[in-house]
Amino acid sequence: MPDLEIPIGKDEQEPEANTNCLEGMKCPACGSREPFRIQMTSIFTIYDDGTDEYGDTEWDDESYCDCVACEHSGTVRDFREENQGGE
Repeated sequence: MPDLEIPIGKDEQEPEANTNCLEGMKCPACGSREPFRIQMTSIFTIYDDGTDEYGDTEWDDESYCDCVACEHSGTVRDFREENQGGE
């Protein structure tokens, strides 16, 4: 597992904003932009010995989310920068 450095010092640059499926997201506790664990919904084909195929995955603002770097948790809404007050 990679060593994740979390805090951003005053002389360090903030990580680039996400531009794909995590666009607009940042941990409100440590500022990390990825990775996050997000509770998602999907349809899976399940067999006794495990899963096979699965369809699209979906989440929304009420889905559970936590930061891998610092373990802060909340909802996806909490991790959206637009909901994190002025910094």
